[in-house]
Amino acid sequence: MFPLVKVDSSFYAIPTPTVVHNWALRTPDDFVMNVKASRLFTGHMTEAKMLGKAARELIGNRQRLMYKNAGQDLQDFLWQQFYDTLAPLRALGKLGLIHFQFPPSVIWARKSMEHVEHCIERMRGDTVSIEFRHKSWWETAERSDYEYSEVELSSLAGNLVRLAEKVRRTHAIFNNCNEDKGQRNAIRFIDIVQPPEQ
Repeated sequence: MFPLVKVDSSFYAIPTPTVVHNWALRTPDDFVMNVKASRLFTGHMTEAKMLGKAARELIGNRQRLMYKNAGQDLQDFLWQQFYDTLAPLRALGKLGLIHFQFPPSVIWARKSMEHVEHCIERMRGDTVSIEFRHKSWWETAERSDYEYSEVELSSLAGNLVRLAEKVRRTHAIFNNCNEDKGQRNAIRFIDIVQPPEQ
């Protein structure tokens, strides 16, 4: 029904190459997957066991870690592992955006912007999307448990159509954490953007 999905599981643990290979093979040819980057990369406290067996030697006996304290060797290893793991999606044209979700503790500041730029550079040409959760980055709050009205969806659709004329690719994602509001919003949004042929 939907032409794309945002993979959330990769936020909690970097997927294995076999898992990503299966995603690539088991989805339709024109299906797109936006993949959320590891929580470690965006400044969330991360359980060491979620970083995989291959990283254990570099992790040592630490149980939890933050990116800033991970050490350059471990950082480099995990970035390369994450980048390489996505190769099957990249090869088949199914890799959409790499989504970086920053926690509320990351406020708008030069150091924060430098880290965002660092994340973009590490993905070497992949298209990224950025999500900030501290109000210093935007003026109005994100709506996550919300049923949009027809007027709101039409306004959002108009904005997307105008933006699509200026950029290579646009994606609209609705939060689906509560009941089926996200799915209902997305279905109606698609109908507005691409009305069914009469």
